[in-house]
Amino acid sequence: MTKLKCPDCGRRVKADMDACPACGRKIAGATTLCPSCGQLVSDRRRVCPACHVRMEPGGAAGGRTARAEGSRATGGGGCWRGFLLVTGAALLLALAGGGWLWWRRQQAEERERRAYALLDGCLRTEVYREFVRDYPDSPLLEDVVRRMREVEAVAEAWDVVCRKDTRQAYADFAEAHVDSPYYRMCLARVDSIDWAEADREATPAAYARYMARHPHGIYAEDAAVRRKTQEELRVTPEELAMLKGLFNTYFAALTRRDEGALRGVLAFLTLRYWGHDNASQDYAVERMKRMYDGSDVRRISFVMRDEWRVEKEIVRPYRYAYSVDFRTDALYDRARAERGRHAVFRVEAHVSVDRKIDRLELHREEEGK
Repeated sequence: MTKLKCPDCGRRVKADMDACPACGRKIAGATTLCPSCGQLVSDRRRVCPACHVRMEPGGAAGGRTARAEGSRATGGGGCWRGFLLVTGAALLLALAGGGWLWWRRQQAEERERRAYALLDGCLRTEVYREFVRDYPDSPLLEDVVRRMREVEAVAEAWDVVCRKDTRQAYADFAEAHVDSPYYRMCLARVDSIDWAEADREATPAAYARYMARHPHGIYAEDAAVRRKTQEELRVTPEELAMLKGLFNTYFAALTRRDEGALRGVLAFLTLRYWGHDNASQDYAVERMKRMYDGSDVRRISFVMRDEWRVEKEIVRPYRYAYSVDFRTDALYDRARAERGRHAVFRVEAHVSVDRKIDRLELHREEEGK
């Protein structure tokens, strides 16, 4: 038998019972079956509490009318809501798909712009080829191909210049390709070649020539320092006269056997004197005496030649030492005429900052009558 649900307590009640056995609620004649959901609804209610379909009072006819209208209302409302849900979902999907496609396109365009920006100043043709391969439909493709061909032509010309590796070749390339990425490399190479030439010559004029060509060059500061140093190391005529006078005094002391004059031009301790290390002034005087004592030499006259090689050394600021190399003729006055009367000595000496001879070597080169 069919059971109904009590509208008050919710207990299942047989349809032929007059009242609910649990709460005593009257069932027959006081309730109406909802035509939409089948819920037992009190006659005092106008709307079904379960499905919210409007209830109309009345007997079976009223029940049938409510059932029909509820069925139409429920069916029509459900279809409309379903249509709205489907339409909204479709719109959301369309918007999401369109946004995703737009985002993908923006990302692709951004990658293309970055790849194109990498080509500025690029000297590698393979980078251009990668752009052509990755973006065959790009509106920038024609410009990229043109630039790639220009880079290839300039690279070939640069290879030729590098194989020649001459200053003139680099200078011609720089003049013909001012806008080339190799332009700065070319100028740097010219700068290096000019500096190597100046440093090899190592004269104030050579460094001045480099500075005139490259006032802001890579080695401009070094050139200025070395030019100043070379000018400072240049032996002036006054310094050369001083050195000649010093050695003239030395040889005159040997000729006159003047111990005081000899001590006046020699350092207190000579690092090397005629083959003897760390020689004192007393040793030099004794060596001078041996030149005459026990031999037939009565007098030795020295005549210095004009070919002098002098190197100047900076010991302290504005304090200099000198290395000298020259030749002198020795004329002997001997007791025995058959002995040699002429000899040529090569003199290698060093003069300290105090203008004293602190190293002296005499090498006999020639001897004659």
